[in-house]
Amino acid sequence: MQHHATNRAALSAQQHQAIRLLVKGENVSEVARQTGVHRGTVHRWIKENADFIAEYNQTLVEARARTNEERRQYRAQAFAVLVEMMSHETVPAATRVRAARHVIELTEDLDESGPAQVTERIVYRSMEQADEETKRLFRLIDRAEAERLASA
Repeated sequence: MQHHATNRAALSAQQHQAIRLLVKGENVSEVARQTGVHRGTVHRWIKENADFIAEYNQTLVEARARTNEERRQYRAQAFAVLVEMMSHETVPAATRVRAARHVIELTEDLDESGPAQVTERIVYRSMEQADEETKRLFRLIDRAEAERLASA
């Protein structure tokens, strides 16, 4: 990742706080309230202050990179759960078959593309679909664990 030089020392503590709040998604009025400045001041920082703009952009890029990395890690964990479910004896057969299908779908091109492509395929699936699949998987794991405890 290429970093653009910013003059961080040129920014005040309020400006650094404003950047953190903006990156978190706060609106200008809330940023102004929390930093103790007028909202017009925040607007001027955003539109006219080159150091502020550069630092905000850099912070935003870094925050997005962290978020994307976290998503990749969660999807890799979800993939590992699928693989475990596929082979775990206490998981119902129908669930193992569904897990196996998901693993096959995600690894279809593995010989050609390698493991990195599997991770990328998981990352680029729609967030909503991935979230729903993850929730469903956790429900299935909970159900399998409950069945295991009931039969013990």
